[in-house]
Amino acid sequence: SPAVPPRPAEPVLPPSAALRRNGFTVYQGLFTPAECAAYAASLKAEAGIETGKKYMKVDAMNSFATAREILFEGRILDAVTSALGEQPRFLQAGDLHYLHDTAGWHRDSVHRAPDASAAADWSDQTYRVVKAILYLESDNAAMGIMAGSHASPIEFDRDLVKSIEKRGGQLVIGPSDEPNRRFSAE
Repeated sequence: SPAVPPRPAEPVLPPSAALRRNGFTVYQGLFTPAECAAYAASLKAEAGIETGKKYMKVDAMNSFATAREILFEGRILDAVTSALGEQPRFLQAGDLHYLHDTAGWHRDSVHRAPDASAAADWSDQTYRVVKAILYLESDNAAMGIMAGSHASPIEFDRDLVKSIEKRGGQLVIGPSDEPNRRFSAE
């Protein structure tokens, strides 16, 4: 088969520009592997998480001291501040997931139902809600993101996403790649 031509290099964007353009920004290596392991062990102990058994706790912030410690850790606050371009305010509870599918994270509003509005999440400049995900253990974990979906009022089509994955049409961003580039729907 013919060789696939390389994709043209897209410009690297600052975190706030990547968030507005793509709907996401990525920070790699905020914590050392040892820090991640310590936080993960602490959360597992506090929550009673069993290895290999799916777990989800809504509002972990009000249940586990380690969850509060992580959220308000300076590096997390600095990352969110740089992405928003302003000082963040904590508005909602944070969840704890272990071996859990986070497909429901499509909309920025925590409790937004699919197609609850005819407007995109960020169509109103005063709508400034973002979600943050922190992987403490990620040997076999990933977050699938549809660049620009934050600007669409239509809930994502799971069948379309599966067909893209099946044909290998997704762009995989690895640990050595720069994730904060200008992406297109393609």
